[in-house]
Amino acid sequence: DISNPARSLHVYETWIEGVMCEFFTQGDFERSRGLTSISMNCDRHAVSTAKCQVGFISFLVLPLYKALASYSPSLQPVLDTLEANLAHFKKLDAAGQS
Repeated sequence: DISNPARSLHVYETWIEGVMCEFFTQGDFERSRGLTSISMNCDRHAVSTAKCQVGFISFLVLPLYKALASYSPSLQPVLDTLEANLAHFKKLDAAGQS
C-alpha cells in the first residue's frame, strides 16, 4: 500500500479503488452489526477519498519517501511523482470532490 501513492496516477487510482472498496465493505459490515462508531476511513457516507489520500500521503508516505530520497538521490523521480499525486488529491479535496 505504501508504494502505490508513488506510482503513476492511473495505477495509483486503480489501487485506491480497491483499498477504498475494502474499507467501505468493512464499514458496511460494522453498520450492519449496529456498531455506534464506524472505523476510520470506512464510512462510505462520510468519507472523502481525496481527503483520505491527502492524509495518507502527507502524514505517512511523504515523510518516508523524503527520508529515502535524502539517502538515495536516485529516488527523486519517485518522490516527484508522489508529490504530484499529493497535489492532485489536494486539488480534488479543495474542490470538494471525492
